[in-house]
Amino acid sequence: MSKFYILFLSIFIITNAHAQNYKIQEKYAQSKYCTGCHPDQVRDWKTTWHSKSHTTHNTLYKKTLEFMSKKLYKDSEKLSVECAKCHNPRISVKKVNKSFLLAKAFGVESKEVKDVQKALSTDYLKEGINCIVCHNVDKINHSKDLLKRGFDAVEWGPNDVMVGPFDSQRTSYHKSVKRDHFNQDVNRLCFVCHYGGENSHKLPLYTTGKEHEESKSSKKCVDCHMSERKDGVIAPHIQKEGELTKVRGLRSHLFSGVRNSDIAKEAFDSNLTERGSNLIVTLKNKTPHKVPTGYGGRALRVEVIFQEGQNNFNSIHKDLDVVYLDEKGELTIPYLAYTIEHDLRLNPSEEREVVFDIPKNATDAKVVIWYQLVNDALRTLLNITDPIFTKAYQISSQNIKLKEQP
Repeated sequence: MSKFYILFLSIFIITNAHAQNYKIQEKYAQSKYCTGCHPDQVRDWKTTWHSKSHTTHNTLYKKTLEFMSKKLYKDSEKLSVECAKCHNPRISVKKVNKSFLLAKAFGVESKEVKDVQKALSTDYLKEGINCIVCHNVDKINHSKDLLKRGFDAVEWGPNDVMVGPFDSQRTSYHKSVKRDHFNQDVNRLCFVCHYGGENSHKLPLYTTGKEHEESKSSKKCVDCHMSERKDGVIAPHIQKEGELTKVRGLRSHLFSGVRNSDIAKEAFDSNLTERGSNLIVTLKNKTPHKVPTGYGGRALRVEVIFQEGQNNFNSIHKDLDVVYLDEKGELTIPYLAYTIEHDLRLNPSEEREVVFDIPKNATDAKVVIWYQLVNDALRTLLNITDPIFTKAYQISSQNIKLKEQP
């Protein structure tokens, strides 16, 4: 056998295996095929951002891509493919070539154009980070390189083998195998996408995993964002007659955030004190990452409503957020930023005082802490009107009786 033939055969095998890596059989592709045996997990997952990581279910993502397309003079579908690395890692097309861009520019429905459009609109891709994404990850190649994220950091297993914290042969629908990244090294699975990234100007983005790593915390992401393990039975609906029930420690699939849980209320402690003519709001971050973390447009708002007797007469607030600027010094989104004007977010385990001047005649104060998924400035810049993103989520509310001001 010639060396050339061996080389050709090796390339073919590798290429073919790589292609199969992204092909999903219909019976495993969508959550509707999982809910018959795992209804609780699918119900919880449907409330999460994981289920809304496609443009059809996420206004912020869609508006961001449109903004980038306009600013960069770049095709929006090309951007969608690039962002799919983490947003939709089982996408069948990993990148687009020049022939795709030329065909789009001249309105030609070429094979490349059809392939990309089909890849971006498949039903399983519209489900975002669904069951087959996480539970089919056979191996994780973790890297601290902020560019090697999403599908670049994993190896998928066969479609009919679901990966999790347990081995199980109870069902003939699929096989189940245990992997360490669902047990001891579970953070690595989250860090496939949530470790961090960077934009073209080398500004760090989405650095939750990097923040966690630098905090030296031993806490697992799933302990807070899923749940502690609770005794339960996997797929109780397929219990066979005479079969012994196997009780295991299971976790919720809520992937908790401010929209679907009270997780933010557990993220920090707050305390109110009066010091001279100042009201001091002391915040203590109890998490091993920044608050807010993740998407750079989030904000923690500390609002103080001063009262005279029963009447509110003055309301002021301070935001703990990040402000990104472009090369002209104008407000922009994180992905296009040239510099950061300020980053006021709470660092892991940080305790910070937020100081407010007490106006004369104030007898009482009410302090309300809010969480914004998108801060005021970016909502205006991107023209976002979706109530999910315009709503301010109340985290806490406290009152304090003030001393009479001289």
